[in-house]
Amino acid sequence: MADLIIDYDVHLHAGRVWRCNVEVPCAHSPAEITKYVNITVEVIAPDQNLAQYIAMCLYPDYLSLSIEDEPIKPGTSDDIQTPTT
Repeated sequence: MADLIIDYDVHLHAGRVWRCNVEVPCAHSPAEITKYVNITVEVIAPDQNLAQYIAMCLYPDYLSLSIEDEPIKPGTSDDIQTPTT
C-alpha cells in the first residue's frame, strides 16, 4: 500500500491540470471524405509546454491543437464534472 496517493484533485489544486482542445480526423475508410471530431483533454503536467507536448504525442494525427493560457482553477465552472458511482 502506498504511503501517499496523489490523485487528480491534488494536481488540480497545485495548478498542474491543463485543458487542451484537439481536432482529430475521423474517417471509417481512406476513401471516405475525412470528417473530424473535437476532443477536450485534461493533461497533468507542470507547465503549459509539456502539457501541449503530451497532447501532441497522444494525438499525433491532430488537425489543430490549442491549450489554455492558464491551468484549470479548482472550484470554477472550468472544472468538467465526472459522474461518480
